[in-house]
Amino acid sequence: PSEIADDAEWVRRAWLDIGGRVPDVAVVESFVKDRSPHKRQALVNALLEDPQFAGHMATVWTNLLVGRAPERNVDRDALARF
Repeated sequence: PSEIADDAEWVRRAWLDIGGRVPDVAVVESFVKDRSPHKRQALVNALLEDPQFAGHMATVWTNLLVGRAPERNVDRDALARF
């Protein structure tokens, strides 16, 4: 297994995996400075509550279920709305 990630690496991974994008520098700096023992749990909860989470997961699952090939006859917008 990999070594435990430090806060800077962990916050970037969490944002990429859950939020679908790289966090702003200010967000990373604030997270690293935070000394709360539950800051990772709080960040995960905040990212899951963000409306962008649903859009990101819809894209991930559409790509997994349908693929990325444009020639398939699939209504991607309907799947994303679902």
